[in-house]
Amino acid sequence: MSYPPPPPPSGPGWQPPPQQGGWQPPPQQGGWQPPPQQGGWQPPAQPGWGAGGGGGGGGWGGGPQGPLAGWPLRVGAWFLAVIPSLVLAGINYAINSAIFAVLVFIVNISYGLWLSYEDGEKGQNWAKKIVGIKIIKEDSGQVIGGGAGIGRFFIHIVDLLPCCFPLGYAWPIWDSKKQTFTDKIMKTLVIQVPK
Repeated sequence: MSYPPPPPPSGPGWQPPPQQGGWQPPPQQGGWQPPPQQGGWQPPAQPGWGAGGGGGGGGWGGGPQGPLAGWPLRVGAWFLAVIPSLVLAGINYAINSAIFAVLVFIVNISYGLWLSYEDGEKGQNWAKKIVGIKIIKEDSGQVIGGGAGIGRFFIHIVDLLPCCFPLGYAWPIWDSKKQTFTDKIMKTLVIQVPK
């Protein structure tokens, strides 16, 4: 080839030759298209968080995650979850059996651990599902995992401080993120979801 290349021919029907440099993708003919890359998931903007307000109505943005769950919903889910334990305790009281009392204690601890595992693995146990609330990680919006759910069960002891008054359980009443002390330690939120 001589340098400089000759001028391109002119005339009707002439097409430039295809480019020689680099691979070109074939033209898309419909079907699946990959989503555009945007650099990872970002939680929605939280009006009022950190400013001492907000969190009451929309809370978690009201978007795909849902608004924050208020204290009455959380207490309702707790009450539903403890009904089976209360029934077993009532039966034990009626028959007054030490052996049955040990069995009830073991069953209730196992039941509490199972509920906590479900909270972590699925974000909600059967009672939370009925009420329509779910536990998620504050930073990602994902469930926390079964092991972390069980850990959360034991960390709830701090919600009973100080002096066995359940201050941590009452904290969501006035907290902007509606979190208990355990939620703050575990960096979790409780949100409303469709029932």
